[in-house]
Amino acid sequence: MSAERPDARRDPARLVTGQYRDDANLRARLALHEHFGAGPPWHPWVFAKLPAREGLDVLELGCGPARFWEANSEAVPAGWNVTLTDVSPGMLTVARAAMEAAGLEARVLQLEATELERDGRFADGAFDVVLANHMLYHVPDIDAALRGIRRVLRDGGRFFAATNGMHHMEELKRLAIEELPPGTVEPERLAFDLENGEARLRAHFGSLRLHRNADVLRVTDPDAVVAYVASMAGVAGVPSSELAPDLARALETVAARVHTVLAERGAFEVHRVTGLFEAWRGVRPRE
Repeated sequence: MSAERPDARRDPARLVTGQYRDDANLRARLALHEHFGAGPPWHPWVFAKLPAREGLDVLELGCGPARFWEANSEAVPAGWNVTLTDVSPGMLTVARAAMEAAGLEARVLQLEATELERDGRFADGAFDVVLANHMLYHVPDIDAALRGIRRVLRDGGRFFAATNGMHHMEELKRLAIEELPPGTVEPERLAFDLENGEARLRAHFGSLRLHRNADVLRVTDPDAVVAYVASMAGVAGVPSSELAPDLARALETVAARVHTVLAERGAFEVHRVTGLFEAWRGVRPRE
């Protein structure tokens, strides 16, 4: 079983020191969804798909700042044993504080997802549920990660993998590509998305189901759009005085374009195309 061809955009070291050195860029993107989404809030929508039994062993890969658990803190069943992992030490620092503030206990560990296949900290069949919320497309070898996920799931256990469709947030991608300095943001196909994810999962799991979630964000705050575009460049929250001059000018142009759209249409519309794969280790039970 050969590893995937290396992709610099999915290099863990690059992610840790760049886009995900802390939670600033991720929170800028989450804020747009949380404030302007027309459908049900994302994190509770995903949580509702998880089994509701008490006493489950649950692993989240790529937990980020633990926003999923913050948003669902009051819904977590009694006796869940939660393990959170992320490749970024900065994210884990935020996650620990978030879990404590939410009154939740968790084992918090640094882990790059491909290590799960052979990591001795995780026994075979250790978990009832494994969750990967918008993170598999960052993993350098997705098949290695999926082998590890299958290894640590119990028979009948479930894996939940959230991802985006090819046209997710297309309006903001186009805006960033057109206005940011060349090479800052490049058109790319996710290594794991709604269109190719089923084939990748079927190589490791026999039973699958896809839950789709799509709506239109009607954004009325230009600063929220600029923050999202800045996060795509990895500079969310950085003062303009500390940015490279060409990037600072580009973000000003983005703001001007958004103001024009708001004046003409009342909102900047962005199409959100996401979903959640649900995969079973072993035979899927009848419902």
